[in-house]
Amino acid sequence: MANTVPNNMKIGTALGFVGGVIALAAMAASWKADIDSMYLVGINMLVAVMFFAAAGTFTKYSPVCGNTVVVLSGLAGAVTIIAAIYGATELWISIILLVIAVVLVAIAACPHVSKWVDSNRVI
Repeated sequence: MANTVPNNMKIGTALGFVGGVIALAAMAASWKADIDSMYLVGINMLVAVMFFAAAGTFTKYSPVCGNTVVVLSGLAGAVTIIAAIYGATELWISIILLVIAVVLVAIAACPHVSKWVDSNRVI
């Protein structure tokens, strides 16, 4: 029973996947069928990758250290801010993604999450 994933880590995984799917939808919406929209697609793809990476750190078989969970969650938020500033994502989508990223950082900052990941991670 000690090896079961804590509930807040399950929430982190779900939120990371939701953020990644929202970013993929923003990526599809940013395509305007011309070469000039490629940078918008690429930035949104980076946002999606960061959210999926953050989701992966909250899983039972997390491949990273406990402190790295916080870093990857923070990077998802930072890339979201960059995408909003650059204009690659609609503002309301960026706000939703940023709220998700802040919740991911809050979950990752819990001391028992870091301890659980460090004791159960797969190298």
